[in-house]
Amino acid sequence: MDSDTEFQSLYDVVGNDPYAWTGKAVALLHSADILVESFHASIPPGAPADEAEAVRRMRMQQVFVMLRGMGVECLLKAVWVKRVKQLAVGGKLQKPVSTNPHDLVVLESALDQHAPTGLSVAERTVLARLSMQIMAGRYPIGMHALQSTTLPKGSGPRYLMRWTEEDQTLFESLVGKLSGLMAEVS
Repeated sequence: MDSDTEFQSLYDVVGNDPYAWTGKAVALLHSADILVESFHASIPPGAPADEAEAVRRMRMQQVFVMLRGMGVECLLKAVWVKRVKQLAVGGKLQKPVSTNPHDLVVLESALDQHAPTGLSVAERTVLARLSMQIMAGRYPIGMHALQSTTLPKGSGPRYLMRWTEEDQTLFESLVGKLSGLMAEVS
C-alpha cells in the first residue's frame, strides 16, 4: 500500500468513527466552558458595564458560542455517522446536506428524518443562533449579507447575537439529547 492510499484509508476510518467526532465535540464544548469561566472570573464583582466593556463581553460571547456551535456540529455529525451513513469516502469529506455546512438547523432536520432527535422548536431556535455564531465568532462578516443560515420567522441580526440563561438551558438540553442518541445502541 503506497502512502497516499494509506493516508486516504486512515482518513476514511477516522472520518467515519462516531467517537472521533464525539471526542472533538467534547473538546470544543469543554474549551467553551473554560472560556466562559475565565471570562466571568475576569469581571470584578459590581463592576459597571460601560460601552467598551459591553463590546468586549459581546466579542467574548461570540467566541464561546462559536465553540459551542462547532461542538454541536460535531455531535450532529457523530450521530450522522453512527446512524445514517459515512461522511468520509475515498479520502474526501462528504456533506451530509447540500447547504451551508455549518447550518445546524438543516443538518439536524436531515438527521431527524433518519434518527429522530427529539429536539423542541425552542432548541432548534438555539441551533440557528449557534449556526450564525460559528461564522460570527471567527469573522467580522459572512460571505454575503444574508449568510445562509435558517432563521426563525421574524428574527434578525440582533436576535442572533444574544445568549441568555434560557438559551443556555436549551443548549444543555439539546446537547443531552444528542449525547443520548450517541449512547443508544443502533
